[in-house]
Amino acid sequence: MITAHVKLVRRKSNESKDGTSPIYLRHHLGSNKFIQTGYRVTYQHWDDKKCVVKRAHPSHKQINIGLKAIILKAERLIVAEPQITAEKMKSLLFNKHSEQGTTFNHFCWSLVEIKKETWAKATYDANVSHCRNLDRYNPSLSVIQDGEEFVADYTKWCKEVRGNKHNSIVKNLKFLLQVLKYYVKKGKIPKNFLEDNIESSHEVMPKCLTNENLQKLEDYYDELKPSSTKEILGQFLFCCYCGLRFKDMVELTWLDIKDNAIVVTMGKSRQKKFVSIPLSKKAKSYMPEMPKDKEQLVFASYSNQKTNDRLRTIAEDMNIKSRLTFHVARHTFGTKGVNKGIPLDVMQVLMGHTNISTTQIYAKVSQATTRRYINLFDD
Repeated sequence: MITAHVKLVRRKSNESKDGTSPIYLRHHLGSNKFIQTGYRVTYQHWDDKKCVVKRAHPSHKQINIGLKAIILKAERLIVAEPQITAEKMKSLLFNKHSEQGTTFNHFCWSLVEIKKETWAKATYDANVSHCRNLDRYNPSLSVIQDGEEFVADYTKWCKEVRGNKHNSIVKNLKFLLQVLKYYVKKGKIPKNFLEDNIESSHEVMPKCLTNENLQKLEDYYDELKPSSTKEILGQFLFCCYCGLRFKDMVELTWLDIKDNAIVVTMGKSRQKKFVSIPLSKKAKSYMPEMPKDKEQLVFASYSNQKTNDRLRTIAEDMNIKSRLTFHVARHTFGTKGVNKGIPLDVMQVLMGHTNISTTQIYAKVSQATTRRYINLFDD
């Protein structure tokens, strides 16, 4: 079956005296047809490969947001109707009173565009992915649903058709819940059909290393000869004992080490906060020697792909079945801290969490702590 394809293009043949040419949405279904987007730029400001306006253009940000919205809507229309004609696509893209606005899918995409400037890029990309997932499930989902039935059916579809894991499905549903809350408050959706149903979904507890596996890795580190593998494993173990995210660890300089503590701004996107993490002897044992130039990075820099490949190989060599990632290292720090009796408010500061509810998940992981404290009644 032939499927329609779309791409943003700048047509040089329509260049005006000021050197600008219109940006079109090229619709291909057997032949090319062009839909005007309403934007014009010069060839110096247009990136043919990336199909975006270059940063040199004074309004590149606003134009690219508009073009991105058009291409996303066009792709969504193709998911709903693979052989959609150029005429129908144009009508649905630019007719504000089309049936498009009556679907729950439309509200999801609308919120994505409204919040684009306030969300971090990673959050925006994740929510675009959630929108596309919903379109594949049902491109014309009604805003009136039986919540319990929808959650059960959508969860089953995500698992069986998309192969999504539990955490991914929960994040997907939470985004849909966010959309509903936003538009119910605005009075555009009559009822939040997920309000009493999504609570039945619980996120999987964060994965962390067992004490046995952590000891295996420490022993293996001691056995390794100097190499990139040893450096990467050392970085991983360092994060197991200080809780830094991969990005924060990679960007760490010796200037960030003050009074035997890491002093950095840490967190996700706009929630970054100033954090001071005292360094334990264990953490320091995985740090290289301090150079004379303190502006240097603490750790050698390796690509994310190379790092993950080496950690995967190390896990196989050590017969560790769980996946090794720097997020596992961070969760190991959180879990070990709670297990050792560090109060949650202290762990919240050490891990740079904005909300203590994020830190409380480690208390759910740790039963050893509750057993230790309950034994105090026997003393």
